[in-house]
Amino acid sequence: MVQAIDKHGATKGILMGMSRILRCQPFCTPGYDLVPDHFSLKRNWEEPAKSEQEKIHLHQH
Repeated sequence: MVQAIDKHGATKGILMGMSRILRCQPFCTPGYDLVPDHFSLKRNWEEPAKSEQEKIHLHQH
């Protein structure tokens, strides 16, 4: 949510973060959900760049 607020401002960033939290449940398709360049409440299905994948992997451990 912090990245969304930094990129899109407080109102849009909070909306994007809340929609992301609501998608985080067992019946949702798993995958990356990076903050998109344009405001959207839908999941961003793009695969992250290699360096972003490494950051995610390091953060999980």
